[in-house]
Amino acid sequence: MIEIGFDEFGKIGETKIVEPQGLIAVKGCDLKFYTILRKENAGKRDIELVKSIIKDEFEYGGLEGEVGMGFVMLSDNTLNIPRWSKDNPTILVNSVNFIYKTQNSGYFAPFRTNSHDLGVSYFWQYKILQHERDAWRAYLLSNKSDQDKQRYLSDFLPRQEIN
Repeated sequence: MIEIGFDEFGKIGETKIVEPQGLIAVKGCDLKFYTILRKENAGKRDIELVKSIIKDEFEYGGLEGEVGMGFVMLSDNTLNIPRWSKDNPTILVNSVNFIYKTQNSGYFAPFRTNSHDLGVSYFWQYKILQHERDAWRAYLLSNKSDQDKQRYLSDFLPRQEIN
C-alpha cells in the first residue's frame, strides 16, 4: 500500500465540497453519509465501494452501532464514523480511519488509527459536526418516536462549498 501523506489533508483556505450521500444501514446502526472532497475529486469516489467497506467494518471489524444512529464523513484521505454513544447519548463515539491507496486499480482501504485518535476531526468537518449536533439535540428533545427518528435520519446538511 502507498500511504497518502498528511500534506494531502488540505491547506487552509482550500475549498472543498460537502455533499450528502444518503443513508447506509449497517449491523446495528443507521448512518447518514457525507463526502467532503476537493473540487477536483467531487463525484469521483466509488461511494458503493466505501459503503461496502463500512458494512464490513461493522460486520467483521468490531465497530458497534452504539445507540443505533450516527453518520459518516468521507474525505479525500480519512473516513470518520461517529456514532452517538449508548452510555451517554450526548457523546460521539468516533472511529477514524486513514484511507490508503492500494496499488491495484486505485481502490482504497481503511486503516484504523490508534485509540488516542478517536476524537480526531479537522476543520472542514466542523459544519457537518455542528449540523449533526443540532439535529441530534432536536431528536433527544423529542418523544423519540419512529417519526422523530426518521426526521433525524432525513435531516442532512445540504451540498455546499466550504473553506
